[in-house]
Formats: sequence, C-alpha cells, structure tokens
Amino acid sequence: GQACSATGPLPAGSGTALVERGTCAFQEKLDNVTAAGYSAGIVFNSAVPGCDELVTMAAASETVPFVFVGRTTGLQLLGVPGVSH
Repeated sequence: GQACSATGPLPAGSGTALVERGTCAFQEKLDNVTAAGYSAGIVFNSAVPGCDELVTMAAASETVPFVFVGRTTGLQLLGVPGVSH
C-alpha cells in the first residue's frame, strides 16, 4: 500500500514497512508507518517515467529510519516474479 490516511489504515507491524510512493506526502507516510508500530520504512517509486531514479524525501524522524528506493528494487523486495535489474 501507500501508507496514506486516504487509502486506508496501515496494518500494525513491527519490522520494516515497504510502501509505494504516491497519494500523500512522505511525512504522512512516515507518521503512519511509525503509528502502526514499524521500526523502519522503505518507500519505493511509483510506476512513472524514470521510476528507478531516486528522490530526496522531505520526512524526518528521530527514531525510525526511512529510506527511498527505485521501483525495481521495491518490486524485488516484494518478491514480484520476473523483476530483475
């Protein structure tokens, strides 16, 4: 999911949340990841031209690591069949 309030609540968890870019600001994603109990978050790029390019996220937390990866990396982390570099 996208970890946005408008797209529904993020299921509770304790590991690393993997969320897709889009719909809401990075800070909202981070706040929702933190509120759901995750210890870290990874945002992967949405399906747009240049979707494997990296961006700088405007989000900050004192306690929860939060990073951005390209779409291919995100799909690989999800275990989507047939996705390679």
